[in-house]
Parts: sequence; structure tokens; C-alpha cells
Amino acid sequence: MKHGKKYKRLTKKSKLILLIVAFSVLLLATAGGVLAYLAVSTEPIPNTFVSSDVSCEVIVTDDVAGYSYRAVQVKNTGSIDGFIRVRLVPTWVDENGETQGLPAWTPEVALNEADWKYQDGFYYYKHAVSPDTLTNNMLTAALVTGGDYRVDQGFADNDFRGKLEIYTEIIQSSPTTAVDEAWEVIPTEL
Repeated sequence: MKHGKKYKRLTKKSKLILLIVAFSVLLLATAGGVLAYLAVSTEPIPNTFVSSDVSCEVIVTDDVAGYSYRAVQVKNTGSIDGFIRVRLVPTWVDENGETQGLPAWTPEVALNEADWKYQDGFYYYKHAVSPDTLTNNMLTAALVTGGDYRVDQGFADNDFRGKLEIYTEIIQSSPTTAVDEAWEVIPTEL
């Protein structure tokens, strides 16, 4: 009789389980090694994406005491080309600059029609404006008057005077479909 240990033969099921465990250990070891290598040896890549900025600023020169404007321009202070539109809002103020609820008035405006177009309450600049660039003058003159009040001589008899508030908007000029959707007008087509 033979003395010694008896060895069992592995069944197909046991072989399959052993193969799956060995493959899993090998896969985890390989993946861990690759991740460790990448974490230690690769340099970070800087994000070179820069978002666009659209912004503008009103430049008024030759403003005579807040009632007469002879040079109104808008500067594109953003980082991409844009279309600009302006709304002129007339108000009445007292000698302290406080807005007063008096009847509305319309400014006498001499518009630079070669570059600007009035439509639906807005003055549209007909050209796209590059960054850090000024529009051409919007007005050749604007005089604040209103009904019985003429304020080009300072305060009227009732101590109120007209003031012209200038509000601007800018939108990126490309694609023009976005401009048309937002403003329902494309300034270059006016």
C-alpha cells in the first residue's frame, strides 16, 4: 500500500474560479500600476479656454450742464465684436439731482444717420464694434426740452430741469441669428 497524501483533481468549476481570481488580481495590479505611473509622471495641462465678454461704456463729451450733448459714443469694453444699441430716457430732476414725476418730454436729437438708425425706441449702431473701439458719434446735438419747460438756460422757473439718461446694450455680433432672436433686428441690415 502506498503511503502519502492524496491529491484531488481540480474540477472544471474550480479551474474556472481560479482563472477568474487570477485574471482579476492581474487586472487590478496592472490598472493600479498605470494609475500610479500617470499620477507621478504626467504634468498637468493648463486650461487655455477663455470665455468671451461683452460689455460697453458710454462716452459723453461736450456735456453742457447735463442738458446738451454734442458727442455721444459707446466703447466696446468686451473681448469680442459686438452690436450696440442705445436708449435715451428723458427725466426731470430737481437741483439736487432727484428724479421728479413730471410729464414726459422728447429730446431734440440730431442723429448721425450715416452710422445710427432709430427703430422701436432704440438707436442702433449699424456696424459691429471691435473690442476697445468707439462707435462714431451718435448725436451731432441733443437739446433737452419738454412742453412748457425749456431748460437750456439751466433751471426753469419751477426749479426742475430735464436730464437725458443714456442706456446701452451690447450683444456679440456673431452669429447674427442670435442677434436677430434677442433684438429682433440685425443692425447691419437697417
